[in-house]
Amino acid sequence: MRISKLLLGLFSLLAGLSIFASRAHAQWPYVPVIQSSNATTNAATINCVFNANVTSGNLIIVSANWESATGTPTVTDTRSTSYAQAAIDTSHTVRVAVYIGTLSSSGANTVTFAETSATFLSVTCTEFPPNWTTTVDASGSGVTTGTPATVTSPSITTTLNTDLLYSHIGGFQSAGQMDVNSASLPSWTQVSNKDGADSQAAAFAVAGTNGSYSMTWNNATNTQVTTMIVAFKSKSLAITSAATAPDGGQSVAYDYTLLAAGGKGAYTWSITSGALQPGLSLNSSTGEISGTPSYGPTNSITFQVADTNSNTATATISLKVASALNSVSLLQGKSTAVTANTLAFTSNVTAGSLLIAITGWNNTDSKFTYCTDTAGTPLQLVAARTQLPVSGQVSIQQIFAGIAPTGGADTISCGTLADIYSIAEFSGVMYAANDDTLVTRGTTTSPATVTSGSLTTLIPNALITGLCYANSGSSTMTVDSPFTAVGSTAFSMRLGYRVVTTVTGYTMSCDEASNTSGNWMFLLAGFRPGGGAAAPGPSGVRHRVVE
Repeated sequence: MRISKLLLGLFSLLAGLSIFASRAHAQWPYVPVIQSSNATTNAATINCVFNANVTSGNLIIVSANWESATGTPTVTDTRSTSYAQAAIDTSHTVRVAVYIGTLSSSGANTVTFAETSATFLSVTCTEFPPNWTTTVDASGSGVTTGTPATVTSPSITTTLNTDLLYSHIGGFQSAGQMDVNSASLPSWTQVSNKDGADSQAAAFAVAGTNGSYSMTWNNATNTQVTTMIVAFKSKSLAITSAATAPDGGQSVAYDYTLLAAGGKGAYTWSITSGALQPGLSLNSSTGEISGTPSYGPTNSITFQVADTNSNTATATISLKVASALNSVSLLQGKSTAVTANTLAFTSNVTAGSLLIAITGWNNTDSKFTYCTDTAGTPLQLVAARTQLPVSGQVSIQQIFAGIAPTGGADTISCGTLADIYSIAEFSGVMYAANDDTLVTRGTTTSPATVTSGSLTTLIPNALITGLCYANSGSSTMTVDSPFTAVGSTAFSMRLGYRVVTTVTGYTMSCDEASNTSGNWMFLLAGFRPGGGAAAPGPSGVRHRVVE
């Protein structure tokens, strides 16, 4: 008898995911998932309840696996969303289906998935920002038998750039948890993992140029699994970079890559109006702006991107070269060993400062939620990863960041699903330029010193924040120099930071103790300094209008 089993808004992040991007060393600021939920039951109907209110216009993807029944499922929710079937496989023992809909209203939401006579039913529901269409570009499903350590989905071929890729895997055993294999990291983000009636998991990625894609899962005890992968079409070609580029510094090396989404094939970049500051140049193939600017001031530049079908899109972006970049410093920070989903800053926060929060939790399943604060900061999910399951416990770690719009007392809240372990406030940071992130996972017998992979900053004088985590309830992590711990409470999850001066690779180390599972993880995120006043040009020098 079997009794059986994720989560990570802005589209600009994903065009830079490492295996899909032209620049292998850079990722981008946001993980474009709002929230998710999951459930399992040995029944024909199941509910998937979102932890926080959903937002009108966002996308909901619902995926499920079950046994026995071979009919057409129905999907409804309390927001009266109309769901379309994206793909279904009823030809194998474990059946799988994926549905998608656009929310017509905001508020609390419960999704109901029903399949007459179904048994061992598992479901995942995920809310995404409205950056893609609901039209399927390509899909595929396949079955794997035996107990392989890894399972790879079928390969699909997309026709457009930056499609939303979504994969669901359904298993045949209880306690057969599955997670994204390292071969698919960091491009794929897992949004569900659950045991119950049967096992299930789900994950997403954003494709680069149109082409062939698949993903690989780690498999536990499942003797039969069905995997499904679906690509949802991107919207029309568009430049997705922010309206303000990261600040540059006079006589300081600069590196920033423009982002685009949609269209087909390789992009070609150009400037149609305005000009880059002297010392900077645009790579027409990659959209990378690099060089060492000699002077300012702030330029308004219209960039154009074209695809292989001669579709074009433009955007006007301002770029400032400052006389000097700001010094980055920690204003305040706090850590706690109390499991709570709110944490207040000790002193008032300052408008314009960078706020960081790290969250995580262990559970028998995995669900992602988002954070808010009383200052109205637009907190975004910068980095997230699901840790390897240990004795039915799935751990999730997340880094949230945002620029405080106002000053005053501030409390960060992350819903009932997440525990907040550390918060921090930094001055001198330009958050729009968070374009370095890194995830490292491993297993080392405790006690030991464990070390992250190497994160390379794109410009000098950057801030690196790092989260180290040990996947046992009684474990502790101690941040090692040259990183500095935020707060004084030693716990299984710690936040550290370092302000670096040169462009090179940096690692973070932590001392692991009492970690009975041995599993550990690092999440690192880099942030650029902002600039002060624009650097004036030499007397008598006229700036070019068109380049």
